[in-house]
Amino acid sequence: MKKLLHIALLLPLLGQAQTAQVHIAGSDYPVIFAETNLSFKVRQRIASDLKIIFSPASSFEEVKERGMYGKVEPTVPLPGGGTTVTNDINGFSLWAGVFKPNPQKTLFPKKNGGEGVFLVDYNNVKSVRLNAVASSNYVHAFKLVDAHSNAVKKAHEFMATMKNTDWSTQPLQALKDLHHMTSEEREEMSDDEYLGFAETVQQHLISKITALGFSLETRPEVGDKKVLVYGNVLIFYDGRWGFGRFPGM
Repeated sequence: MKKLLHIALLLPLLGQAQTAQVHIAGSDYPVIFAETNLSFKVRQRIASDLKIIFSPASSFEEVKERGMYGKVEPTVPLPGGGTTVTNDINGFSLWAGVFKPNPQKTLFPKKNGGEGVFLVDYNNVKSVRLNAVASSNYVHAFKLVDAHSNAVKKAHEFMATMKNTDWSTQPLQALKDLHHMTSEEREEMSDDEYLGFAETVQQHLISKITALGFSLETRPEVGDKKVLVYGNVLIFYDGRWGFGRFPGM
């Protein structure tokens, strides 16, 4: 009887421990998943990755106030006061308090990386909610980074090098090695432009890496080969990371 009582008392605590939390600017907020079949391990891994994505924000409110997220329109409450972004009307989330990523000011490293990741601020309760598309994107991203673990490790090393190196003291070849480009493109850049590029990137660098930033793409800079890319710009080729063309170039 005592054993059963102990189990009964323990069950609520276990439920609380398995609630995924995302850490934003010193505070924890629950992460709610529309996909109910995700394992606890995957939920925790997603929450940890979201912490990286939201790390530049100084508060939950700042994400909204600076336009990184915008209200879902039209923002009318669901019938019955629905409290989940999976309650849709005609395929659109019509719920006051739901905010979606602004693709022009997104915190995600890829333009569509925040698809299905919502901030919720409703009835004085704040949370982060993921629909099934977002969960699927994360599961795919985790499989990709796990399959390319060596390259991902080198990506972390590359970002640390970018951030901590005094590029004005580096030889020209070290600056050239920051780039993957065709021979014609390489000839178009002057020595000063190589240095200026490195120093500009360093000033604006966010050195933390998220799983959602990785993808496999065919890139012209490396002879139309399919390579691992991070955030549309960083390319892993010939055993090293380097910058490719920026979008629009």
